[in-house]
Amino acid sequence: MIIRIDLLDPSERRYMGPVSGRFAKRISVFTIIALGLIGAVSGLYSGLECRQALQRGHVRWKELEPRFEATQRLKRRHSELGKYLEEIQSWKGTRLVAHTLLEDIQERVPPSIQFTRLEIRDEISAPRPKTTDEVVVPFRLLRVRINGRATGDRSEEIVARFINHLREMGVGNPLFRNVTLLAIQAETSPVGSSSTFEIDATGAERPMKLKLK
Repeated sequence: MIIRIDLLDPSERRYMGPVSGRFAKRISVFTIIALGLIGAVSGLYSGLECRQALQRGHVRWKELEPRFEATQRLKRRHSELGKYLEEIQSWKGTRLVAHTLLEDIQERVPPSIQFTRLEIRDEISAPRPKTTDEVVVPFRLLRVRINGRATGDRSEEIVARFINHLREMGVGNPLFRNVTLLAIQAETSPVGSSSTFEIDATGAERPMKLKLK
């Protein structure tokens, strides 16, 4: 036989049955409100943190901006100096050495030829642009003018051979693009026969690396 004795006072008894729908709704509403408040507080805190971070970044940028601008100016200056150096190197690379040119010409002058005038010009020029947007490349152009006298009975042949020697100057890359006999005049005197002549020699265009617009 089993005997059960209930010692709880009726006022102390609690309801142990299923949760009522009304109570469940209240709990859900309170939960939603609590979660909403937590989200709002969290969003507000995050917004404050972002605003403070932006303010710190703005202050930091104000401190670094002068250094950044100075660095940019140095970079632009370095780029300009690099272009100037490239231009100087280009000028140097296309320049002819005058004494070397004179020595090369002298080696090809026959003993029977004497110069009365020698003019050497190494000019810098550029083609005329066809349009305003066309990029042109400047170049150097060698011009040599020789006036002289060749002595001997076959002076005209001596001048012709000298012209051929000028055309052959430059190993694998002729120095003169065009060598022209402008004038020759035979003369006879008690001393002997001779011929006065004038030669014009034009070199090939030597483009410079720098491009000018």
